[in-house]
Amino acid sequence: MTTQLKQYTSKIKWKLSNSVGSKDNQGDDLNLTSAAFGGLDEDSNSTDSYSFLTAASQLPNNDNNIQQLLEKAVKCDNYKNTGQLDSKLLARIIGVLSERVDLLMEDAAAKLNLKSLLLLIEELCQLCHVQLNHLDEENISLQCNWVLHRIGEVMLRSVKTGRPLYHALHCWAIVGPTLLKAACCSDPAIAKTSVEILRSIISHVLQEQPEPLHFHFNEALFKPFEHVLCRENIDPDLQDQVMSSLCELVECWSGEIRSGWRPLFACLRRWPPPPQGPTDMCSTNRLIHSENISTVKEVLAAFVQQGGCNPLIFANAAMDAILCQFRYLKCYRYVAELSDPALDYLQKFAKLLGQLCGESNQSPVFYSAMSLTFLPNECDFEPLIVLASEHRDQMEAEEYGCWSSLFDVPRPQSGHAVKLWDNNTGIYKVFYLLVDGVTCCLTHAKDPVQKSIGEVVMATLILLVDIQEYEFAVLCLRCSILPGMTHWLTGLLSINRATQTGGGASLGTFKQVCGLLCEVMTRLLSAEETSRLVDTNDVSALFREVTLFYVECAVQDDESLVRIGNSCMRHLIVNCGQYFRTLCPSGELWEVAASALCLIVRCNLTTVQRLIQNDRAGEQQERQQFRLQHLSMQIFNQPVAESLSPMCSCNIFVALLSYQLAINTIANIVCYSNSILTGDEKILKSAVFAENMQPCAPVEPKILAILTSVLRLGCEFGIDFEIALGMRRHLQKLYGFSQPPSLAQVTGLSSDLLVVALANIAMHYSTHMRDLEQWLDFLIDFYFQESGNELPPVDSVPNISPPDFQLVSSSKSKENVGTNDDDLSPVTETTIVVQEEKEERIEGEANECVSSTQSGSVEELDEKKQLLETREEKDFEESNSSPSSSECLSGARTPQEDDHIIKQQMAAALESYRRQKRLQTRILKTAEPKSPRIMKIAPEIISKILLLSAIRLLSRLNKDVQNSFQIVWNIMSRINLHCSDQQMRKAHEEF
Repeated sequence: MTTQLKQYTSKIKWKLSNSVGSKDNQGDDLNLTSAAFGGLDEDSNSTDSYSFLTAASQLPNNDNNIQQLLEKAVKCDNYKNTGQLDSKLLARIIGVLSERVDLLMEDAAAKLNLKSLLLLIEELCQLCHVQLNHLDEENISLQCNWVLHRIGEVMLRSVKTGRPLYHALHCWAIVGPTLLKAACCSDPAIAKTSVEILRSIISHVLQEQPEPLHFHFNEALFKPFEHVLCRENIDPDLQDQVMSSLCELVECWSGEIRSGWRPLFACLRRWPPPPQGPTDMCSTNRLIHSENISTVKEVLAAFVQQGGCNPLIFANAAMDAILCQFRYLKCYRYVAELSDPALDYLQKFAKLLGQLCGESNQSPVFYSAMSLTFLPNECDFEPLIVLASEHRDQMEAEEYGCWSSLFDVPRPQSGHAVKLWDNNTGIYKVFYLLVDGVTCCLTHAKDPVQKSIGEVVMATLILLVDIQEYEFAVLCLRCSILPGMTHWLTGLLSINRATQTGGGASLGTFKQVCGLLCEVMTRLLSAEETSRLVDTNDVSALFREVTLFYVECAVQDDESLVRIGNSCMRHLIVNCGQYFRTLCPSGELWEVAASALCLIVRCNLTTVQRLIQNDRAGEQQERQQFRLQHLSMQIFNQPVAESLSPMCSCNIFVALLSYQLAINTIANIVCYSNSILTGDEKILKSAVFAENMQPCAPVEPKILAILTSVLRLGCEFGIDFEIALGMRRHLQKLYGFSQPPSLAQVTGLSSDLLVVALANIAMHYSTHMRDLEQWLDFLIDFYFQESGNELPPVDSVPNISPPDFQLVSSSKSKENVGTNDDDLSPVTETTIVVQEEKEERIEGEANECVSSTQSGSVEELDEKKQLLETREEKDFEESNSSPSSSECLSGARTPQEDDHIIKQQMAAALESYRRQKRLQTRILKTAEPKSPRIMKIAPEIISKILLLSAIRLLSRLNKDVQNSFQIVWNIMSRINLHCSDQQMRKAHEEF
């Protein structure tokens, strides 16, 4: 023991003697490099520029006292007998040495020059490293604690004595790694001691050495805490000690932390361990019932306060603070005490960023975001593109061209708004990081916090619009929000199809966010400065993507998605239509809106047709009974049965609902674009959903021309639906309707809108008068054939489809009206002969049925009557399923001959149908004259409804334009010549 004490004393004396030698000797003895310990370079000047620090200290000479005590102890009898020093003398020796070491360390920290001080600290740290590597040896832990305290004392005294910050930088470069290694060791006592020393040093540095501008020394001070929390399997007590230390530092010195906020938020990102799910109650309870949450809130509140006062502080740590909140939203979304404050502070960060964006000339540089790379997301509309391509053969070239341009969306990388990413300050990179991160949390969350996240996303976009950051709002919408929403919609649809239960709460949140997105778009498009500050191509691309997103919602088989998609489309058109011309002078936005409405109508009508033709009403889904009742009352004005078969679902109702909602939006556009017909407000009042009608900006005739194609399609669909009695009876039986379902209301609305649109187009472009003429000819001919009145001349026989449920081609209905050919082909004659034979057979069976009613029972009569109805429908379908003339004729026939053959077949089919219905009526009246079921009043035929409405509309033509529609009067004169219906004649007289 005596030998060790002597060696230790000699070593300290030798170090001190070297440190007080000549300056030349100092240069030879010291060889510190910044690469090894963060000290001075070899070629640095060895002299110290601070004169008040002496090279050595004149310590009191107590060596003689120690030597005398040692000699006395050796001469003691105890040492002679046992070889051990006397305990009292030994304690006195250790006390003298400790006092000597304390005085040595104090004077060294206060008076040594920088190189000497670094040498002392280096020796202490090297000794600590050796001890940390041999903690398994006896008593080494106690010695390590002693050395750690000495290191802390030297560092603290060097700070307190007023040394400049430059000295503290070099000292901390050696002390920091040593304390970090001690804090990460396996001995809990040493680790806690190291953390406490770290806290003391940082606290005194923050108090004594304020960090100058553009320095980041405080970031290095807090860095060891970050590395401690990065360890795996860290002791919970040590973790809490670290967080308590940080909280204490923030509470006491929040105004002096400055660059230290970055590692501080890095610590929060790694603490505490997240729960593994909502069932991980152990971690959740520990998180909630500890003081950790209050610690987080205090840190965030202090940062927001300091960042608001000093933009440099906020710019330095903004990205780390945002990433910290994202982790809370992702990992702690089941803990409302932590996720809700995270959302609140993200909103506060967005407001601070918005303030800095408004002061772009004075905005600080966000250096931490400079390394970010722009990787925009893109919307995936491939399902819609495939759906539209399926209808290509059914559309004219002009209509398909509108649709194809609807999907022609430029990539976000080519947009003009991307230039914001290269802003010198980097503020838009941080802002985009915030928006994109919150959007990712929104689309991946499946819990109650999702609703709050959606509100934060849209509130941030509204903030961008309010501060007139229109270009950046467009960039966020195109590259983050809309791609995230389409991904969210895809996930909802996959869940819906897999579980057959709908999206539940997530679907409700989706609807809310869709509505908020519509409100954001409304504010953006209606802002006065948007047209000046945002490139036209960017506005057009954004509107296309938003429109396609709502179209994708409107063509789904979910009622909620259908309603929100159509409602948002109507809201955008009604509230922003007046700004479309200002935003895009070419009228591109109106073309996109009109094409989108056409796409909704055509896709939904095709869905209805496919479901009916496949003899099913859709895939079975779990729906509440009142939803079916509600939809049925809206669409067919009659309820469904209380108990339905498993084959019944909402699919066909949802498709028809979406179709009717789209027609309502078209009614807004057409009626408020009308300039030559008075009284069109009656059309709005008679609409399917009249309560949703709102004023709309007028559109050009070319937009009306786009809408006429889909209005004609809706009319033809409704006509096909009304004359397909077998299909309507099937739906009546399937859903338990009291009478066959009818689409007369929406079909009449479509016909009225078509007449109004064609009349306005014809007024501006006389070449389009022919379209109006053809449609009126079609209505008159269809009425004559369906009502059984005297047929018109052959040259105006219409082309309407047989009662089989299939869509009538709009091009056919226009081309085949007005052709003239008196010759019938052999195929047509054969078809008519076959139909006559079938009619004779049916009439014979009917007579037989009538003759048997005198003797047969009521039950037998019902059986025969049902058999007759079934056979009649079957024969009628067979008669109309014969190949078309274009399939049977050789290539030698002209197109006029082909058209004439088709017209003759249609006329024969309808005439056969009328005869069969008259025959069936005669049978029923003869057999059961008093049956209440037979005494029902037959509804008006659809052709009469459509024609009457068209006549009344055209009678409201303005007087100054009546001369332009003289040819319409000539067409209407056919009604007076060939029609015997009094109501029709009266309407014609008024016309």
